[in-house]
Amino acid sequence: MSSGEACNDIMAYSLILSCCCYTCCVRRKLRQKLDIAGGCCDDFLSHLLCCCCALVQEWREVEIRGAYSEKTKVTPPACQYMEH
Repeated sequence: MSSGEACNDIMAYSLILSCCCYTCCVRRKLRQKLDIAGGCCDDFLSHLLCCCCALVQEWREVEIRGAYSEKTKVTPPACQYMEH
């Protein structure tokens, strides 16, 4: 294996693991907020093995529990005209 290939492998693994660590932390905060049982190892492994499945599972939990908030609806101001 050349040094270029090794560098590419390290970069790929670093990217994958950093994404897993970030989404794992988000999952942990979500579990705490919604009072869902689980552990750090479970969170990390679920995101490492199938990140898409873990994200869908989290979204379903949020939807089921009604924990998401609607975006604030803003009414635009009435038409304004400049006077001469």
